Amino acid sequence: MRRPYDLLAVVAIAIAITAGAAPASAEDIRWEFTAQVRPRFEIRDGYQRLHTKNEGPVSFFSQRTRLGVRCIASPQASAFVQLQDVRTWGEERGTSSDAAADAFEAHQAYVDLRPLSCFMIRVGRQELSYDEERILGNSDWLQQGRAHDAVCLQWDHDVWAAHSAWAHNESGELLSSRSYRPFGENYKDLVTMWVARQWTHGKGSLIFVYDRERPLLLAYTNRCTFGSRIERAIHAFEFRLETYWQLGHLKTNSWYPTRSWNGTDTIWVSAFMVASRVSYDLGAATLALWYDYLSGNHSSWGTYRAFSTPYPSNHGFYGWADYFLNIPQDNKQRGLQDLALKGKLKNLGPASGECHIHYFWYAQPDERGDKALGLEIDLGASYPVTKGVTLQAGYAHVEPTDALKRLKGGETAANWFYSTLDFNVK
Repeated sequence: MRRPYDLLAVVAIAIAITAGAAPASAEDIRWEFTAQVRPRFEIRDGYQRLHTKNEGPVSFFSQRTRLGVRCIASPQASAFVQLQDVRTWGEERGTSSDAAADAFEAHQAYVDLRPLSCFMIRVGRQELSYDEERILGNSDWLQQGRAHDAVCLQWDHDVWAAHSAWAHNESGELLSSRSYRPFGENYKDLVTMWVARQWTHGKGSLIFVYDRERPLLLAYTNRCTFGSRIERAIHAFEFRLETYWQLGHLKTNSWYPTRSWNGTDTIWVSAFMVASRVSYDLGAATLALWYDYLSGNHSSWGTYRAFSTPYPSNHGFYGWADYFLNIPQDNKQRGLQDLALKGKLKNLGPASGECHIHYFWYAQPDERGDKALGLEIDLGASYPVTKGVTLQAGYAHVEPTDALKRLKGGETAANWFYSTLDFNVK
């Protein structure tokens, strides 16, 4: 794929247009502030992995603290900076002896240029979040969230919207070209495109994500993920269907400690995902039935067929115990099927409650021919304490099969509880 340097030309034109305006005086500048303090208490007895009989539960507090400020110089130009501190209570020494601020960073820092009322260019560190965040999301459940250093073009007009982003990473200010050595889930290049349309009783969207030189399964990816999503409401029913395809290749690298695939350095990727949902509004409650299928890999195949959700917010999809937060690593590339029944109570005064029941099984059987993974039950409640403050609590219970015990290396059923006090002013 040709690198999207044409984006730079568009950015340059927009900067020239906005730069032609007279500089703003101090009296013209407007300031807006955002703030969030989100302490969370958790009791983990099998969260993300099963415990053995000799392991006991653990409890702790984590906390996200964010402070954001937006500077609006004119209708055509503004800037937003959001600082973030994420820590577990007690992981650092007291402030009298530790001033390192190891968990402090800029979560977002970008400039917005708006040469036209329906067109905007955002340049800098920013969150990318589309649809229900199945393919591309900010992963807000994680205290640290997810942001990208990118250039994003946004066109929004009436019932249509079209966004495109480009991110390019290097490990420093280099003097010559070399392979990128990513950290964590970093990539060298990321290109995204999203087009959406709304109508009276529904909406639809198309999404495209290309990422290059991102580590996955002890190899590098060079892949495209694309698909569509459609929603339709008919009386009290609502229907949703999503289909996605993934093409590209995995390639080993000389400095990366990997073995080759099938005697070569490259294996082609061809994988897919289908997700469907039907919900019914009962007035006081909503019931939803959904089914997800993510294709899995087989060691004898010459093509890699395990679908990888690129940059999702999987906590809201595959159970709150987060056994499948990172797909395909968390399911050993065997794919995943999820049949879920979800209910939400709406008329509890200011509060709300929900219950999710998941049954998981592999798309491809494990080494013993088993597919069934187990049952998970999630219970949650939310209560608005006052303006800007919400109290949330949740509980997850997992009944594992032998296949899940082999996958997660434990022996006992899992339990997890959390409670969050969220002060959030936007």
